[in-house]
Amino acid sequence: MSTPWTVLAPRGEPQTAPKRSLVGVSRDLEGVALGSPGATLHTTLQRVEHLTTLTEMVWRRLAGRSVPVHAYGVGLTGRDDLTCVAGLHLHELDPDEQLVREWNVLVLSRDGSAGLAAEEVAPAEADPAAHAGGVPLRDGDRPFRWVTTERDADVRAAVDTLCHLAH
Repeated sequence: MSTPWTVLAPRGEPQTAPKRSLVGVSRDLEGVALGSPGATLHTTLQRVEHLTTLTEMVWRRLAGRSVPVHAYGVGLTGRDDLTCVAGLHLHELDPDEQLVREWNVLVLSRDGSAGLAAEEVAPAEADPAAHAGGVPLRDGDRPFRWVTTERDADVRAAVDTLCHLAH
């Protein structure tokens, strides 16, 4: 199955970084969506437990400013406080889907598109020496391989992989 990561990774130069380093990239892309007339945001956040209060506020703000937000994750549709927000479209993922290992923020607009595609990697794979003991990581330390792009056709191809999930 194609995913945003499998579409965008071969077209970029993947790097590895902890989650906390990618939060700013996500916020920048959400800001692009807010400032782009006619934009749409597609985002995957893996599991509902990774949804922060700040991300919720950003999604509500975008939806309130007529920027449709399509959010994909395990457990999202169980959040009754979010299911009634106009312009916020929640899509449930099966826990076994490849997409659950990804974190994607994809902005489509008529003025251009931009995106972040990231795939979580095992800590020992990211830094074998530092994680030899198998010590659990804090959420912000979880490692991801990631790429960004501003190529409209690539972002659209990445979003197309999500279309079968829109139900």
